[in-house]
Amino acid sequence: MKKVVIVGASSGLGKELALLLHKSGAELFLLSRNIGRIRFPTGKITRIICNIVDAASIKMAFRKIDEITKRIDVLINCAGLGLERRLEKSSPEKIKQIIDTILTGAILVCQDGYKRMLRAKRGHIINISS
Repeated sequence: MKKVVIVGASSGLGKELALLLHKSGAELFLLSRNIGRIRFPTGKITRIICNIVDAASIKMAFRKIDEITKRIDVLINCAGLGLERRLEKSSPEKIKQIIDTILTGAILVCQDGYKRMLRAKRGHIINISS
């Protein structure tokens, strides 16, 4: 049974990947700020609240994963944000929030996932960005 971590699993592509991988029998660790409010089928699914723009939140999420399993086969990074208005009308704060989520957050998540994969001498990281 593959152990799969999906970051950004509460909506969009992350949620759809979680549903598809659940059907294939994977054990899922679903990370998102809003994961507690999302309905998923029963089975090998662990929901972990995680804000990927917060390094401490990421570390806490991976510690929870470590309590359940010592292996991560696949890490899928697909958390994202979109502009809610036209680019020229977007504030610098909104643009920074998007970059922090899509780039910085993805790198921080990869660091924690990669450390575990190195110890196991196996694993795959898939980064999906918008």
